[in-house]
Amino acid sequence: MFSELLVVGRFQHDIQDNINFWGKQLPAIATDIFHYETYKARRCFVPVHGTGKNCRAVTPQLLKRRVAHLGPPCHMILCRAALFLNLLNMVQVATMDILLCNHSQEITETHMQYRNIGTTDIKASVIGFGTFPLGGWLWGGVDESAAVSTIQKAIDAGINLIDTAPLYGNGKAEELVGKAIAGRRDRVVLATKCGSLWSTEDWPEGKGQLFFYTDGELPSFESGKYRIYNYLRPESIVSEVEESLRRLKTDYIDLLQTHQQDATTPIEDTMAALEKLRDQGKIRAIGSSNVSRDQLQQYCDAGVLDSTQEYYSYLNRTVEQNGVLDACTEKKISFLAYTSLEQGLLTGTLDPNSQFGEKDFRKYAPNFAPDRIAKINAALAKFQPIREQHGLTVSQLMLAWVLSRYERMHVLCGMRNPNRIDENVRAAEVPLTAEEMETMQSLFDPATVG
Repeated sequence: MFSELLVVGRFQHDIQDNINFWGKQLPAIATDIFHYETYKARRCFVPVHGTGKNCRAVTPQLLKRRVAHLGPPCHMILCRAALFLNLLNMVQVATMDILLCNHSQEITETHMQYRNIGTTDIKASVIGFGTFPLGGWLWGGVDESAAVSTIQKAIDAGINLIDTAPLYGNGKAEELVGKAIAGRRDRVVLATKCGSLWSTEDWPEGKGQLFFYTDGELPSFESGKYRIYNYLRPESIVSEVEESLRRLKTDYIDLLQTHQQDATTPIEDTMAALEKLRDQGKIRAIGSSNVSRDQLQQYCDAGVLDSTQEYYSYLNRTVEQNGVLDACTEKKISFLAYTSLEQGLLTGTLDPNSQFGEKDFRKYAPNFAPDRIAKINAALAKFQPIREQHGLTVSQLMLAWVLSRYERMHVLCGMRNPNRIDENVRAAEVPLTAEEMETMQSLFDPATVG
């Protein structure tokens, strides 16, 4: 029977799950295994993503020393095995003669990349789950059960960055995220927003900025049952955070972002409120969204800005032209790109004769007119040689292009269809070279399609 056992896992519940299982299968060492967990012995490790008192980082050097210390025969339980295959390859120890993989899950290899948010120690997947469509609003409704299941599948696939906002469905998206991450909170980098509020009443002059109206289904700039106001006064931010924590069923937010900017509130006042929330432990990092370069600089002058979230795609490169991307590079600010697939337009799979639902905003958007879709599809077809070289779909190539533009880039993808999860994850595996991106530009210049 086994006299020594090394347990390696990413998350606390993985460790316990395998302890429970192998303890029953291997009764002669069950006591030893439980002791490793209970008494935090040196043979039980979890990397930095875990939580709990006995967590510590696993490095190839540390693992190699521990295995050498145990001596042969060294038997290992490897929780979520695929996540650690590269680590074991780097260790390369002859004393490790048996590998026992996680009993409870199908082993599927993932190559998700993770990058720190700003200068924090928060490591977020470069592919993030964008939950705007899951609010239902503007997208023709949502199947709540399917939405929760899709988020959970994305987490299992290695996507730990979940981005949401109170604006999305008037809190509906946050509620669904809260349900989806129950029991998984320690596996998620939870990002939400503040500063865009729903109201059924007109606000007094000087209190926030009217963004648009909506009847609850589609936006309007003329009238509607609801008004959406941009408002970033400190007392409002504090109130919003409490509501978000309630909907998300958590006691902290990893990244809080200002959703839209409010000209009636000085950025220094907004930043003071955010810094206080960080000091209180209710948020771990601060982000902006939809800013100009001047506004981004004001945030930096008033405190520590960790990220900004902006519209960025192969078709829309405003952030390159207005200096926001350059400013992020200079200040080491993470960049979260949204609408990088242009709501499906850059997937190459939209039929020009697609019929969108009455409550789907794309039905009324010029960007999705039949001739526009046909023109974009024809332009995307020119990328076939590059796609085939890397084995990528059009969507994957478009995401890889955005990720390759900046070393601190993350891309948020709306994934109502769970089949899109693995496809999006694959985009994180293929960094494009500067030469390849120049070739893409020569094949398809966005300026030529309007």
